[in-house]
Amino acid sequence: MRIATRLYHGRQVSAEQIAEAVSSLSTCRKPIGQIALEKRMLTVGQTMRVLAEQADQPELQFGQAAVHLGFLTECEVTLLLGAQQEQSPSLSQMLVELGFITAKRLSEEIANTRRAVRGVESAIG
Repeated sequence: MRIATRLYHGRQVSAEQIAEAVSSLSTCRKPIGQIALEKRMLTVGQTMRVLAEQADQPELQFGQAAVHLGFLTECEVTLLLGAQQEQSPSLSQMLVELGFITAKRLSEEIANTRRAVRGVESAIG
C-alpha cells in the first residue's frame, strides 16, 4: 500500500485506478476454504459444513464459522489468512497487471521507497 500511496501522491496513478486495482484484488484472492483444503487442514466434508453454516448466517466469515464448528483454531485461521495474502498479488503488482503503470516504473518506485526508508533509518539511528 505504501508504494501505491507514493504513486498516487506522485500523480502516477489516480484514485479511480487504485480503487479498480483493489476491486480486482478482492476477486482474484483464493478463498480461505480452498487453501485449507489444499493444506489438508480441512476435509471436503468439513468445508461443506462450514459453507452450510455460512449460508445460514451470511454475516459469518469462513474462518469464524470453521472455528465455531471446532474444525479450526484461531491460530490456524490466522495462518490461512497469511497464506491467502502471500498468494495474492500486491496492490502495486495489480496496478501493473491492469496496465496503469509499467513494471519498470514500479521497480523505480520500489527503489525510491527503499532509499527513503534507509535515509530515515540513518537519520534516526
